[in-house]
Amino acid sequence: MVGGLSGGTISLISGGNFQDGFIGGLVGTIAGGYMGQGGVGWAGRTAIAATAGGLIAELGGGKFANGALSAAFVYLFRESMHTTRQELKIQFRGGTKAERASVLSDLNDIFGTKRGAKMLSNTQSPLTIDLSVKNRAFVKNAPSDTIYIDLNFHPKISTDSGSIPATTRRILSHELGHSVLGALDDGINRMNNINLNENPIMNELGMPLRLEY
Repeated sequence: MVGGLSGGTISLISGGNFQDGFIGGLVGTIAGGYMGQGGVGWAGRTAIAATAGGLIAELGGGKFANGALSAAFVYLFRESMHTTRQELKIQFRGGTKAERASVLSDLNDIFGTKRGAKMLSNTQSPLTIDLSVKNRAFVKNAPSDTIYIDLNFHPKISTDSGSIPATTRRILSHELGHSVLGALDDGINRMNNINLNENPIMNELGMPLRLEY
């Protein structure tokens, strides 16, 4: 559905018809991903997506070009995002499958923000997440390739929405600031890492901003 909406919007911007772009973007994304699972490279998958999007748009009474253009653009965009996220290898120490999946979901949200994207581009693979520690979250050095975190550790913090438990997503954002960018809990009131990394990410995710270290 997202591919279809994106395709429709792209078609409108380029002077085409929303329906042509919607159909082309939706079908092209599916076709490019499914048909290109063999040895076909990204160029072949993009061609498959464009052809399928154009043909379906034309069969629906629209223009082949609009459907093909939208399908190719949407597929390339989604492919580039997928590739970027997959370039970083995460390895775990400890934790259950469910806990590891939860951490990966939080990391995906974090890296989807502007500040998180900068972290991703600076992260050295592999990044190790150690889930074996108890009642704390930390890195041994800044920068570091390992983050230690207890997923049941949620200390109360002061925010612009009052005192709340720190979520794992927030804690990971903070520790990534240390491990990836080498930020320290220094500066005025020890707020540097919070202001540079944690709060910008939380702001984009619609979460309260932290007021104190």
